[in-house]
Amino acid sequence: MDIKQSLKNKIISSVLDSLSTSDWSVLVYDNSCARLLQNIFTKSDFINYNIVMSQDINEEREKTEFPAIYFVRCTSSISKIINNDYKSNKYTNFMVCSIIEPESLDENINFKLVFVNFVAIEDRVFCCDLKDLFSVGDTLNTYFYVEYTSKTLENECDQLDSQFKEYERTGKILVFDREIDLYTPLIHFYTFQALLEDQSLIDKEFYDEYSDMKVWKEIRYIHFGDMSDVLKSYVRNITSNSTKLKGDIQTKDLMKLVMDAPETYKTNDLLKKAFSLTKACFDKFEYLEKITYIEQNLVTGKDKNNKKIKLILKT
Repeated sequence: MDIKQSLKNKIISSVLDSLSTSDWSVLVYDNSCARLLQNIFTKSDFINYNIVMSQDINEEREKTEFPAIYFVRCTSSISKIINNDYKSNKYTNFMVCSIIEPESLDENINFKLVFVNFVAIEDRVFCCDLKDLFSVGDTLNTYFYVEYTSKTLENECDQLDSQFKEYERTGKILVFDREIDLYTPLIHFYTFQALLEDQSLIDKEFYDEYSDMKVWKEIRYIHFGDMSDVLKSYVRNITSNSTKLKGDIQTKDLMKLVMDAPETYKTNDLLKKAFSLTKACFDKFEYLEKITYIEQNLVTGKDKNNKKIKLILKT
């Protein structure tokens, strides 16, 4: 279950492809939807979906000869801005994709409701209000029975459960009161970042430099046994982009490569460090294996072939 990829796919199909008949479009977003987008898209990603530029709805925007896709939480204040854009013909066409029912939106403006009111933090981690859990299930195409541990949660959970009743339910969500769930259980994986932390191989300076990078966010929770293959795939991708520049290249692809250039340079630097850190982890494992073998011999008095060993040091 990859929550980030599922959310990305839904935004692509429900929002970015809303004006598929147009050659190019402008994406206009508000603060709420910017939070949804920032963990799963880079600006250069939008080029792949014919988005020529992305704009903050609260900032000053020039009139353009492109149609616009609004991805917003369509409150009355946001609707007022969109209505003014529509009256002034700021764009050639309008499509509003809202994560809530619109308030006071001009009825002549094309509109669709998109159930994606949650933030995908990691592949298996998301953040949302309790009432918005339905949008998570809808995005994953998985619907749940809702149960709870405290009477104070009854009304909210019953309302949420009623939303899921219309669908075939294949799982269960158990909502804890914080008075009961003092320490949220976490599943620990044998991941790259966890091993680096355990061995003190990275520090604050490393996080300051790379923590916001897309590549680091993608590799830090990779199972350590898969790291070599994952890093090699990144190298092949960078090499492929370099090869493209030597031949004929379409304008859209060139725009994407240019926008990716600074990030690509920094990615190269991170990949070099990641290879080095992976080797350091492997070296630690090899050393640990030797220590484990010695400890086993000392405890049992025998080697792996069940032969007695001579203890040189005696207390």
